[in-house]
Amino acid sequence: MTIQSTVDGAKIVRVDQNVTSDGFLSLAEVQAFETGTGNNVALTSAGGSAWQTSEGWGGAAARAIDGNTDGNYNNGSVTHTGNGDSSPAWQVTLANPSDLDAIHVWTRSDCCHARSNDFNLIILDDQNNELYNQQHTGVGSDPGSNRWIPLGPFTADLVATLNPHDHGAGFTYAFDLGTDMLSVANPDPNIFTTYLDLNGAALEVGWAGGEIPAGLALGDTFDLLDADVIDGMYDSLVLPELPGFMTWNTDMFMTNGTLTVAPEPSTFALAAFGLLGLGWFGCRRRKT
Repeated sequence: MTIQSTVDGAKIVRVDQNVTSDGFLSLAEVQAFETGTGNNVALTSAGGSAWQTSEGWGGAAARAIDGNTDGNYNNGSVTHTGNGDSSPAWQVTLANPSDLDAIHVWTRSDCCHARSNDFNLIILDDQNNELYNQQHTGVGSDPGSNRWIPLGPFTADLVATLNPHDHGAGFTYAFDLGTDMLSVANPDPNIFTTYLDLNGAALEVGWAGGEIPAGLALGDTFDLLDADVIDGMYDSLVLPELPGFMTWNTDMFMTNGTLTVAPEPSTFALAAFGLLGLGWFGCRRRKT
């Protein structure tokens, strides 16, 4: 089980303008690339449907999904919101829920570059649940730029979040020990830092095949989560049965994602009592 840097089940891709001065929103093109196929599923020709909070100077919302990345407004392929719109926003509704691995935002090139300097990219599912929300700044410093936004690494970080919409109501993640591991894929560990946000998920852990493996021993360690940083505490962690003299040590679970087979505290107590008894007996013998 591996989490790539993607957003799964996206239905709406939205751009919310944060610029308050001269805050018109103008976009040359917004592209949403499907994981695996590389197809731009935002296009009108792919069934995408665009909307914006207002329209001015003929800058219809559909211009940003027409397949034309020309950023010169006079060439007829740039959107424009209207006067008096204090919170301009634009969005595309995809024909079908899609798994996305990148968004491209092409901005206006002929003027007004600062309007693209601060916006939030928001992605929703088909129930309007928020799957992704990230502020993006500085785009206006590169007029008409193609701002490639990989869904995950905005800076030098790869982020995965256990999302309730990935696995339906309850969002329980089930693992078979020794078989399954939840990992944030890292294309280059020398460059990127990976983050795994457990986000209140319920984790249910079982033995592969439903039986305690033969040869299980104290000190055996199982990798369940793999990321440089594990964050966002889980809601519950259900662990499988162990023999009576063993228990689970979860001390390192939120640090490196491992579970370790450890002695029951009562086993420690009995061992300590036995050693104490031997010491007391030896002491009596010496005194005698």
